[in-house]
Amino acid sequence: MSLGFQPVQGNYDYVFTWGNNVDLDEILRFSDKIQMTLKGTGVMFKTETINGLN
Repeated sequence: MSLGFQPVQGNYDYVFTWGNNVDLDEILRFSDKIQMTLKGTGVMFKTETINGLN
């Protein structure tokens, strides 16, 4: 996909893998970019972040 999402099977349709040390501002900017891309399509999205470190 054009924004870097990868399709997955399970609880989510797509995931985005962040690099290390992502700050909140970067997450918000990316969420805004998703919203602008989907605007007018009728698609709803939810941004959820998890810490992938064990």
